[in-house]
Amino acid sequence: MANINDVASALRRRPYPFVLAFLLLSLVLFYGSRRESFSPGVVATQRVHAPTVENDLQQDSEHPSGRFGFDGTWNYTRDYRNLVLTQRQCDLAFPGLFEEVERPVKLRREKKVMRKELDDTPRLNGFIRAMIFDQQLYIIDTSGQIYSRGLATLHALHRAMLTSPEPLPNIEFTMNVDDRLEGHAQWLYARQASNTKTWLMPEYGFWSWPETKIGSYGEAQMKARLTESEWPWSRKIDKLLWRGATMNLEVRKKFIEVTKEKEWADVKTLDWHDEGV
Repeated sequence: MANINDVASALRRRPYPFVLAFLLLSLVLFYGSRRESFSPGVVATQRVHAPTVENDLQQDSEHPSGRFGFDGTWNYTRDYRNLVLTQRQCDLAFPGLFEEVERPVKLRREKKVMRKELDDTPRLNGFIRAMIFDQQLYIIDTSGQIYSRGLATLHALHRAMLTSPEPLPNIEFTMNVDDRLEGHAQWLYARQASNTKTWLMPEYGFWSWPETKIGSYGEAQMKARLTESEWPWSRKIDKLLWRGATMNLEVRKKFIEVTKEKEWADVKTLDWHDEGV
C-alpha cells in the first residue's frame, strides 16, 4: 500500500514525466497490435514506376496492357482521360497527328529561333510572351485583350507540363490568341498554307468558353452521353444542325447560302448580342 501511495504522491508532484511515459507505452502497444496493417509489404501491393523515359519500354513489356492500361492502340472508353502518355505512346495512339507540329521544327533545324525574333514579334492584340523553365510556366509579357481562349491555352499548357511523364525542355516563346494573324515565329491557332513561319498550337476548346456560354469539352462529352442514352437513333431528327459565326470567311458564307431554307438543314449564324439566337 505504501508503494501505491508513493506513486500517487509522485504523480501529484511531477505529473508530466509519467503522462509522457504512459503515452509512449500506449503508442508502442498500439503499433505492436497494428504492425501488420502498417507494414510496407502490405501497403505497397502494386508496383510504382517513376515517370521516366528510361523505364517506359520496360513497363510496357512487363505489363500486358502497358503503362496505365495503354496497350499501343487508342481506346476511347479506356483512354479518353489518360493524360500521362509518353511521346512514344502518343505517336502510337495518333499516327500522323503531329505532322504539322514537326513541320516547322524541320524547317528551323538549321536556323534556331533567336531572342531577336521574339523581340521583333509585333505586340498585337492577344499577344503573350511566356517561358517554360525547370518545369514552371512564366508569363513574361502580354498585350491587348487576353480572351478566355488565351487563359484556356495557358491552362492547357500548364496541365500538359504537370501530367507529362517526360520533362519539357526549357523554352521562351511568343503566341497570339487572336484571329487571322500571319508571319513571325510565334504560336497561332491556324495558318495559311503559305505561312511557313508560324508554329501551330492546340485549339482551346477543351476548356469552357464563357463568352458564348459553352462548357468544356469534357462537359460536352458528358451531356452527349446522357442525351444518347435517352435518344436512340430511331428517335433522332434527320437534319443537319450548325451554329457559328461567319468570321467573313467565304466557305462559311457559301455554306449558309447552300443550306438556306432547306428542309434537311437547321443552319444559323450566331448573334453575339442576342443570347436567344
